[in-house]
Amino acid sequence: LSNVNTATKPFLGFTSIVPESVPVAETLMGGQMGSENDQLHIFFFPLMAPGHMIPMIDMAKLFAIRGCKSTLITTPHDEPTFLKSIAKTKDSGFDIDVVTVTLPLKEVGLPEDCDNLSKVTTVEIRKQFMRATMMLDRQLELLIEKLAPNCLISDMFLPWTTEIAAKYEIPRLTFHGTGAFSFAGTVCVRLYEPHKKVSCDSEPFIIPNFPGEITMSRMQLPDLFREETDFIEFYNKVKESEERSFGVIMNSFYELEPYADHYRTFLRIRSWFVGPLS
Repeated sequence: LSNVNTATKPFLGFTSIVPESVPVAETLMGGQMGSENDQLHIFFFPLMAPGHMIPMIDMAKLFAIRGCKSTLITTPHDEPTFLKSIAKTKDSGFDIDVVTVTLPLKEVGLPEDCDNLSKVTTVEIRKQFMRATMMLDRQLELLIEKLAPNCLISDMFLPWTTEIAAKYEIPRLTFHGTGAFSFAGTVCVRLYEPHKKVSCDSEPFIIPNFPGEITMSRMQLPDLFREETDFIEFYNKVKESEERSFGVIMNSFYELEPYADHYRTFLRIRSWFVGPLS
């Protein structure tokens, strides 16, 4: 992550694609940087699914090794897995821990053992599960009040956490498990809707304002662009929440995909590339 252009700013050793005038670390610390006793305390809140939890755990360990206090949030069922994953880092003297929240599964009509997306078998159950995650707001508030983090890094599929972070005047950063290419391309398709300007599903179109003249057809797009579903409404909330967040953290690295620059020059989204994570 060291061979980057001069338009980037470092944040705890990671590459940040942000405007030069933004004092990133100082902003996260509320302007209190400078003392040797300062320690940035970050909450890490992944979606309850293996593909989301594993890279978030890796990231929390990376931040702890760089001198931050890392607190991971999970459910009681997954807590043993989290504790096992961070054991070596914690035993090495780094400041990392796990706290729990309990999904209100009964309130949304799900069995008590359906506390991870890996156990979800139907679209309807997935909707109920995501509704349960939205009901964790008060539990997150209590954790923030008790532990006073400086920053919240939460999964993109927990969009309601932006409002919680704003309430307590701490920055929320959105975590993406995918890289800049797919995410930036998705944003451009969402903004300009080129798929609605072709005559059939097989007719190619170029993604507007996206480097490389990438050509696609409607047949290659995810369902959320091709048909009206409940997920489209949720996805729009995800994007709106992300736009109000302090920035984005991605499981990628700058040398792998120069599309990182697209965030700074066009999308104007603060972004840090901390991959490759698991």
